[in-house]
This record gives sequence, C-alpha cells and structure tokens, in this order.
Amino acid sequence: MTHICCIGHITRDRIITQNPPNTVHCAGGSAYYMAWAFQALPHDVGFHLVTAVSHEVMPEVEKLREAGIPVTAFDSPDNVFFENKYGVNMDHRTQRVLARSAPFTIDQLKDVEARVFHLGSLMADDFAPEVVEYLATKGDVSIDVQGYMRMVKGEQVLSTEWKDKLRLLKHTAILKVNEWECQTLTGMTDP
Repeated sequence: MTHICCIGHITRDRIITQNPPNTVHCAGGSAYYMAWAFQALPHDVGFHLVTAVSHEVMPEVEKLREAGIPVTAFDSPDNVFFENKYGVNMDHRTQRVLARSAPFTIDQLKDVEARVFHLGSLMADDFAPEVVEYLATKGDVSIDVQGYMRMVKGEQVLSTEWKDKLRLLKHTAILKVNEWECQTLTGMTDP
C-alpha cells in the first residue's frame, strides 16, 4: 500500500560556492531528496515517487530504483536545470533556470493511488490547479510551496505571490513552507 506518493521533477543542479570556491553538478529537487529520505527511514510506510525526466536524468531514476525506491518516470523533453550561486553568506543565493520540465497532467496521474500526495513544486506551472483539485479527490494533498512562489524572467528566478493560493489551499491538507515562505504567505514577520 502506498501511504505517500511524492510527485515532482528531478533537477539537474549546478551549485556554485564562494567559500571555498567550488562548482558541483548534481541531481536535486524536493521529490528527489524526499525519496532518498524515505529510503533511509524504516520501511513501514509505503512510498512511491512519480517524476518526469529526459533520458539525461534517467540514470538518477535507476539509482533510486536500485536502492529499492518505487519510481514511475514519465518522459519529459527536458529537465529543470537550476544554477544556484551562493555568496560568502550561504543563506543568500541567486538562482537561474537554464531548462524546464513539462508540467504534470491529470492523465499521467490517473492510475496513481496513495493516502497522501506530496507535490514537490519547483516551478509555478508544475501542477495546474486542476491537477491539485483532481488529486484531492483521491487522497490528502501536501504541497511544498517553493515552486508556486517562483517567477522566471529570462533565466532569472524572482520571488512572486502564489497566484492560485486561495483556490489551492481549499484542497490542501499539509503545507510545507520555510520561514521566508511562511512570512510571505501570511504577511506576518514577528515571531
């Protein structure tokens, strides 16, 4: 039985740090990290990853499968490719998007069953409102809001309001936010 199904793209990431100066290329994305985290936990909770990747990232999917993680991988013409450049203070970064994956569709998710669907959004259009509403008819929806709060202008990633926030919150049982996202969504800045 699948208790938790995480749906999200596996990214290609370029991480640039200043101290020490270094550039690393790796896979990433909230769905990818969540899959590895579940693999490290006791296996009394059924987990399933649904992603969409190009042939270039399929080796990462195979690594997950070899580790015993159930993965459904749909074809995507490309993969989200983030360049994350950190300053001396690692809490501050600039982010560019060098490629994007195809959004998830209701047709792709028709046969996916779970008690909880965790949506690892990376871009605002990863999950159309209709997809979220559809999944809410099948189980509880959990959303990582980071992607909904990103706007891409050219290659630059900028912060933005969550366009369909009120519509989607009606169908959301669990909301995953960091401190900045919480402050931005609520308008509250005092502890």
